[in-house]
Amino acid sequence: MPMTRREFLRNTGLAAAYLALPAWLSACQRGSAPAAAPLATPQTWDDPQPGAHADIVHLLNRITYGPRPGEVERVAAIGWDTFLEQQLNPAQIDDAALDERLKQFPTLAMSSVDLFASYPLKGRPGPRTIIQELEAAALLRAIASERQLFEIMVDFWSNHLNIYIGKNQVKWLKTADDRDVIRKHALGAFRDLLLASATSPAMLVYLDNAENFKPGARRGNIAGGLNENYAREVMELHTVGADGGYNQDDVTTVARALTGWTITRRNAAAAGEFLFAPQLHDDDAKQIAFLNLDLPAVGGLKDGQALLAALAVHPSTAARIAHKLCVTFVADDPPPALVERAAKAYLESDTDTRATLRAILTSAEFKASAVQKVKLPLRALVSSVRALGAEVGDGDQLLPLVKVLRDMGQAFFGWQAPNGYPQIGAAWVNTGGMLARWNAAFALAEGRIKNTQVDLHSFLAPDLQTAGALVDTLGAALLHTPLPAPARAALIDYAGAGAGESARLDRATLGRRLPELAGLILASPAFQIH
Repeated sequence: MPMTRREFLRNTGLAAAYLALPAWLSACQRGSAPAAAPLATPQTWDDPQPGAHADIVHLLNRITYGPRPGEVERVAAIGWDTFLEQQLNPAQIDDAALDERLKQFPTLAMSSVDLFASYPLKGRPGPRTIIQELEAAALLRAIASERQLFEIMVDFWSNHLNIYIGKNQVKWLKTADDRDVIRKHALGAFRDLLLASATSPAMLVYLDNAENFKPGARRGNIAGGLNENYAREVMELHTVGADGGYNQDDVTTVARALTGWTITRRNAAAAGEFLFAPQLHDDDAKQIAFLNLDLPAVGGLKDGQALLAALAVHPSTAARIAHKLCVTFVADDPPPALVERAAKAYLESDTDTRATLRAILTSAEFKASAVQKVKLPLRALVSSVRALGAEVGDGDQLLPLVKVLRDMGQAFFGWQAPNGYPQIGAAWVNTGGMLARWNAAFALAEGRIKNTQVDLHSFLAPDLQTAGALVDTLGAALLHTPLPAPARAALIDYAGAGAGESARLDRATLGRRLPELAGLILASPAFQIH
């Protein structure tokens, strides 16, 4: 009996969630085929056999948002090591074409002062325009930038130092945070990034340190007091971790060290800028035992600066950041020995992100880690766009694609809690998540996303006529590796209506089957696991 689209997706074996197929898949079946019977356990495919340039494909799948048509061959021509070094040094990469396209987003270059003035809370255009431009620009950069590793690290740090864009003044302030904090330091020293984040008005508002004053102090008509929210999160989430050795007394002392770190008010001449207010700062001496840190009296701004520097170089911070980087680039449960070496590189380089990444990406563990990670929604969507060679619009033409990402659950700057989006694949493999992936895959392949153009015929030779040739050609173009044998057989069965790989396809059938097959490949584990 010919295999239906529903059966194909059911049998992919990505996770048990695939068994809970939604009703919409029923509409994809050919009328002659019966509904697929429930399975007791997921069926699995054989491991894919490595194709030509398997090492290049793996590198591109991890340090970029996925290879574009022809990119595997281009990278193979310059070599694995050369491409990695180029990506680790993005200033050497020409990205002028992207820079030109980004001019469609005027808010990206505006100061917070100008954003407050130009995009009022009430009126048009309001702050929603700022958010839409920042989201659309982030997606365009992920798709089109030649500095792919840099963009992945921008997303990494945006998540590690998470700020929800919907909170209060953050709507106006996150643009400067993205430009002047995250993007400026994405491949630099974490020590500098942490300080920049702590003084970022967006972070000060999001985690409430803008309201952290010494007890008894007043700012205008507002009575002050300690606010420990940022103090707690900067240790638990940004640096040493919950098991980093601190206690509640340390949280209070850290909050005291950061009193008076606030922002200028909306009615100030320069609204929304970092402000250290000495009259709001606790200037008594402070001791933080787990950091071996003594802060003398009348330290002022230096209290917080010394605190953040000590947190950045703490061994627990090194281990935590190394682990998170290994999760991103190697495996959800990374080898402890690799994490230890990465943490060592972090500390020996004075918290340098580039040096830490080099230790990870040149390791034997990284090179042996192919096909171990489920793509998170952002990577799943962007890698699909890139694999298809899709042409996307500029400016607000990108908003339909931004909506697809939001529907997949990973909107830029959309996670409300300070811990950031889950980075483990298992957190995203559920019925709703898989449905969103499938919807996105088929919508892209079938050309149903407004302003996103796909030409699947560009992958095919003019004389291609059989189901087997169609599947092999399309599989190689999208996956850059041979299809697993069961997957190939299933796709051929689908493409040829059960008549085998030699089944002849007329032009009408070819045109109909082509987007369906592309969607099936993009929705399958062969693409969704990298």
